[in-house]
Amino acid sequence: MRLLTGILGTLFLTIPSVYAQENYDVSNGSFTIVGKYCEKIAEDSSKSAARMKAADKAAFVALRNLDELKKYQDNMDKSQFENKILRLIDELDDLSITTLKQTAEELCVEVNALLSESAINQTFANVVLASTTEDNKPDDFEMELPPKPNITINEDIAYAEKPAKEKKIKISGRSKQIFVDRTEFFDGTSTGKFFDYLKKDLSKIQGIEVTDKQDNPDYILKTKVLKAKVDKLNAATHRLQVVVALTLTDTKTGESITEHQNRFILFAAEDDAQKIASALVVKLFSSGMGKISSHIEVPMLDNGNGLIAAPF
Repeated sequence: MRLLTGILGTLFLTIPSVYAQENYDVSNGSFTIVGKYCEKIAEDSSKSAARMKAADKAAFVALRNLDELKKYQDNMDKSQFENKILRLIDELDDLSITTLKQTAEELCVEVNALLSESAINQTFANVVLASTTEDNKPDDFEMELPPKPNITINEDIAYAEKPAKEKKIKISGRSKQIFVDRTEFFDGTSTGKFFDYLKKDLSKIQGIEVTDKQDNPDYILKTKVLKAKVDKLNAATHRLQVVVALTLTDTKTGESITEHQNRFILFAAEDDAQKIASALVVKLFSSGMGKISSHIEVPMLDNGNGLIAAPF
């Protein structure tokens, strides 16, 4: 679960603004993650946006302080480790977000979730562990969370991203073409509303061309919103569940891979459910693309030092 809620600033591990704990359940091989965080409500931000930011940071802090991850932290630089943490947020199961405090200036939440041991092993599979002793364990220190794409919930949902540095890389061979089909809904209707967001994510991969015209493409990407349901929890709080699926098909081999994303979020009853749902669909599509994009075979790139594989 990754709640894409904006560029996260400096986060200081202090109480009561931040709190984290975990317990390991041998029966199902998972950790119970509990994190708390208080977010200041900006003048130009809604309470639902502040709640999502607080939940995002609470989940990050809870994972950042997970004892099981200390051995990986000791063998990685800070930015690499924190990027792995962001990936682990996508693997959280049975997520619940509880509002602990809400004023005009501040909103505090508690996040409860499960993280499987297998998800940790898979995320850190390529990390080589060195032998450690009690003497070389790092002390606690303040940290900065890495920047993430920013979703603004307003009339036009948009990403605000840090401009990428220009790279002088030439593509060796023909670019692979990906046809992005219209997004289908559970009621049989479809829309092209999410094409630009999907194209934006795919365009980060060098060596591919994204199109909305089906003219003998190398790959076909189909997206579906399988569920979008709002439950009224009480007079002040509603719960939204969104389930999406992304299917990537190699037109040459006929092989397909499908990624499902399922998320729950809470929002204030007075907030616009339609806008929040649209923002969440964009987030889930982005998260799903990050998982299936590695199955796209792109041409080799030439950076002036010889051919290299295309980076993702």
